[in-house]
Amino acid sequence: MRCVENIAPKDTQGEVESIYDFVRTRIRYVHDIKDVETLHYAATLLDVGQGDCDDMAILLAAMLMSIGHKCQFVAVSFAPEKWSHVWTRAFVKGQWLDLEPTEPLPFGERIPLNGGARLLTLDT
Repeated sequence: MRCVENIAPKDTQGEVESIYDFVRTRIRYVHDIKDVETLHYAATLLDVGQGDCDDMAILLAAMLMSIGHKCQFVAVSFAPEKWSHVWTRAFVKGQWLDLEPTEPLPFGERIPLNGGARLLTLDT
């Protein structure tokens, strides 16, 4: 995990990676209550320390936006009209980086998508 104290001034990718690592390692992934979609404010998620993919995406985007980074949310559907997953993207050094904190993926990679998956990108 990259520690924010070790990041050089104006190292925008280092900032993004450090915040990504924080959310990934300090927030526990848990499912919502069965058949109840729950969304937490970023501050609430920091207090409770756990949430699902949309909660982690909200926290990650809020933290990044608070220091000037442009973010998007990406929702994925594996079945018609059933959106089942979301992650954050950040615009860094002229490109969008996928930030998927709920899966054991390297920084900047997203979950593999099959041919039938649909993506919906939402600007923050």
